[in-house]
Amino acid sequence: MQGVTRLKPPMTRHSCCDLCPREFAVTAAVELWDRVLEAFENERILWFALRDGEAPRRGGDDVEVDLLVAPADMARAGEVLERLGFVELRRWGYRPHRFFVAYDAGGDRWLKLDCVTEIAFGRAVHALRTDLATGCLERRRRIGRVWYPSPFDELLMLALHVIVDVRRFSEERRRQLLELAGQLTRADLDDERNKAAAERCFGPATTPADLPRLLADGRWEELLSQRPAIVRRLAAGRQFAIAWSRVRDGALRKLSRLVSMFRPEAVSVALLAPDGAGKSTIAAALASSFFFPVRAVYMGLYQRGRSRGFRATRGLGLAGRLSRQWLRWLVARFHLGRGRFVVFDRYGYDLLLPNAQHHRLRSRLRRWLLGRSCPAPDLVLVLDAPGALLFERKGEQTAAALERQRQEYRALCEHLPQARLIDAAAPLDDVRRAVTVQLWERFAQRNRGRRAKP
Repeated sequence: MQGVTRLKPPMTRHSCCDLCPREFAVTAAVELWDRVLEAFENERILWFALRDGEAPRRGGDDVEVDLLVAPADMARAGEVLERLGFVELRRWGYRPHRFFVAYDAGGDRWLKLDCVTEIAFGRAVHALRTDLATGCLERRRRIGRVWYPSPFDELLMLALHVIVDVRRFSEERRRQLLELAGQLTRADLDDERNKAAAERCFGPATTPADLPRLLADGRWEELLSQRPAIVRRLAAGRQFAIAWSRVRDGALRKLSRLVSMFRPEAVSVALLAPDGAGKSTIAAALASSFFFPVRAVYMGLYQRGRSRGFRATRGLGLAGRLSRQWLRWLVARFHLGRGRFVVFDRYGYDLLLPNAQHHRLRSRLRRWLLGRSCPAPDLVLVLDAPGALLFERKGEQTAAALERQRQEYRALCEHLPQARLIDAAAPLDDVRRAVTVQLWERFAQRNRGRRAKP
């Protein structure tokens, strides 16, 4: 069929080796992270991982890695990540953070990079900024292909984070701090730069050896009791700037939510197909796997038993159906404004199928009005599968009738904006991946080139 591109789901296995899907997920995630490391190396970007730079190499859930990037290199780092398929999320009021997200279709995993250009603390707003970043970047160390802070810098930053932000030492944090303390050498304890950093944060009487000694003795409460003094030292001479940062960033976050209500970043997609193609199942699968929250909105007009929430509109004819569809669309528009992606299970486009031409003129006009009444979704995906397979799945109508509907949806796909065919004969998980790829590409098109404002 000319003019229609059939999109096949991504492969879940290598074609040249016998890796299981979970093993392939780990391998693909490693490849994506390795491409980031290689690109940063080629561009000579000065950076290190603040937390768990090996997380992408392990199996399991989606991954977030925190990076400290030299301020002079941040713009180039953003360009590099965009070339690799990352999308920068627009988040006002979160300085010094910049967030980048990518979907790895082969591994079916999400990778989020939280990049900062300075080391700052604070629970809601990171207003307690320090000058530690420059020295930490100078003393960074390389383990494998990943850059990390020196043991003392990592120990200092983690201790400050727990004391100032978290305000309690969990068992995991205690273990991490004791492990870092055990890595310190005599050279680390005698380093004048480490002494200066310890004094700036913990007071002039503090030496690099004092912090690991308190940790080894288990004096956790004594460390927590130093929080007020540490905050005063970090805020010295900057009280007005800190107060202004908190007010400004808090206001920008609220403004960002307000702007999103009128100019959503989230994307809506309409799933069209005959019965048995798996529209509702795909919508539910996306809700449990997509990076952003997903809401499904049913937009069918004539299926019985799906309009219980709109009984007041029954019996009102065309006006009732129009008001019902618009109410559903407004619900979807609310979700989009709150940053939730919307999956429309069916849409008014179902009434525009070619067989509608066989109805009387009045009926055709009515169907055209209902089919075009609501604004177009950002994306239309037609789930395409043979009629015989659809009949096997659901057992409704006949294989011949379902095949006829299939061909009508394929023809409709040629005339709808942002419409794509998806191979729905594949396994459910592969179809979900193909839909995820289309959703993410549409989101990237909308947001590419935008830069997070301060």
